[in-house]
Amino acid sequence: DNRAIDAAVAYANNKYYLIWKNQAQIPVMGVSDNLDGNWTLLGTPSLLSRDGSHNTHENFDFMYSNGKWYLLCTAYNNTNIHVPYLYTMKGNLTDDRAWLSWIDGYELNIRQTDWNDKEAANAASINDW
Repeated sequence: DNRAIDAAVAYANNKYYLIWKNQAQIPVMGVSDNLDGNWTLLGTPSLLSRDGSHNTHENFDFMYSNGKWYLLCTAYNNTNIHVPYLYTMKGNLTDDRAWLSWIDGYELNIRQTDWNDKEAANAASINDW
């Protein structure tokens, strides 16, 4: 089974970086010189939150701002409530292996209203255009 869902792509260092959730529901990352070319598997990213919580992650989105890469994703734990978490890349931004290390993750507190009262922000996205 080659199931891959919730993918996001970033372009940096003249390469494409891809994150997705595989058939085992585990995030994985790959790198390629072009979108149509051969992808090299980098591995499973480490997503470390500020509070030490270990969440399941999906619905990924990359963002580059102020000289840093960020990874926004939907996290859920045993309550099964989906919430947006934002992580910062750790390490040398030009090192392919750095794309596997994400730190300082924290929940973005999105206000609930009458139109988002079940899940305030499932599959959120932030763009710096």
